[in-house]
Amino acid sequence: MRLVLALGLSIVSTCADAQEIDSATVNKLNKYHFGGVYKSAVSFNLGGVTGLAGFTYDYFMSQHWRFEAGIGYYSVGIGFDYYPWAIKREQSKFKINLRSSIFSPLNRNIMVHSVGAGMTHFFRGKLNLGFDIGAGYAYQLSEAAPNNWIFNNIDSNPFIINLNIKLGYRFSVRAWKRKRELEGKRPVKS
Repeated sequence: MRLVLALGLSIVSTCADAQEIDSATVNKLNKYHFGGVYKSAVSFNLGGVTGLAGFTYDYFMSQHWRFEAGIGYYSVGIGFDYYPWAIKREQSKFKINLRSSIFSPLNRNIMVHSVGAGMTHFFRGKLNLGFDIGAGYAYQLSEAAPNNWIFNNIDSNPFIINLNIKLGYRFSVRAWKRKRELEGKRPVKS
């Protein structure tokens, strides 16, 4: 009876040890995400660095800093978001941002710098939804066309409101590659 009990305990402890992940594996997995949020995202934007509408590539440099580069209708730009509290999946987080964009409506080059604040919600899946609003400063880079409805009279009042609504899809190229490697090693089921 003692032999059966000892054998049973050794099998259970061996199985329990097999479930543990060593620190090297944990560090390798953490390269793909922060707080369950993949580091990269492609987003559709209304406003922000993309002008009226466009797409951005977002990259989390840490749990607190995100870089974005975007192109859209009338604009191209870059920006940084700072999250005072670390990002996590299934949570909404407050952010502060700094953006710069070049708008070119009707061959008129206008530079806009803005500072804003907002919220981003990281859904359980791979989607995130963000909203922010801020104050911007616009100035003309070249004199090529008369004022239009977008930046009417920026010479007399260069301050604007910068609004951004963003819907993004998070992904990790490294995770995709690792998944393909693991799928290649699996035996084929018949």
